[in-house]
Amino acid sequence: MAIEVGLRRPDRVRSLGLLCPAVAFIKRAWHPIVRLARPELGLIPHRYPRRAVQSQLGSMFCDADSLDPALSDIVVDEFQRIYGNAMARFAFLSSARNIYLDAPWGKNGFYARLADLEAPSLFVWGTHDRLIPSAFMRHVAEWLPGAEQVVLERCGHVPQIEQASHTNALLADFLARADAKAARFPAGAKSRRLRLAA
Repeated sequence: MAIEVGLRRPDRVRSLGLLCPAVAFIKRAWHPIVRLARPELGLIPHRYPRRAVQSQLGSMFCDADSLDPALSDIVVDEFQRIYGNAMARFAFLSSARNIYLDAPWGKNGFYARLADLEAPSLFVWGTHDRLIPSAFMRHVAEWLPGAEQVVLERCGHVPQIEQASHTNALLADFLARADAKAARFPAGAKSRRLRLAA
C-alpha cells in the first residue's frame, strides 16, 4: 500500500521505508487456480486449526523460538477472532489474491510502474524470509536502481520484531537523510508530504 501511495500521490510522500514489501511474484504456478478462487468463498463460515495458524506465524521468523510464546498465543487468538468475521475473511482473501495476481511484467506490470517511484526508498529484506524472498531485490535493483536495499542476515519476514533494534536504526538513519535532502532541495509541493514505513 505504501508503494501504491508513492506511485499515485508522489506529492504526498517524502520517503518510503519498506520492510519485506509484497512486490509482484515472478513464479506464479498457482495463477489459474487463484484466479478461479473467488474471495467470496470467505463468506462461507470456516476457520483454520489453531496449530495451522501457529505454524504459519512461526514460518515468518528465521528462528520461531525467538517469538515469546505468550505473544504468539495473543497473535493466534487475535487472528482467529478476526477471521471469525465473514467480512474480515473476505478482505483477507481479497488482499492475498490481489497480491498474488499482480502482474510483474508488461506496460501496467508492477515493475514497470515501480520505475516511476520518485520518493527515496529503502527496501529491507530478510535472508530467511519464506514469504517474500530477498531474491526479489534483483528485480527492484533493475527497475529502481536508485533505491537503497539492505539484507538482514538470519531474519525472516518481520524484521521489525525479529531484529527490532537494527531495523529501527536503519529506518531512523534513512528517514533522517531523506528529511535532510528534502530540506536542501524542497519539492515545492503545496500539500504536506508523508514519511511512510511499511
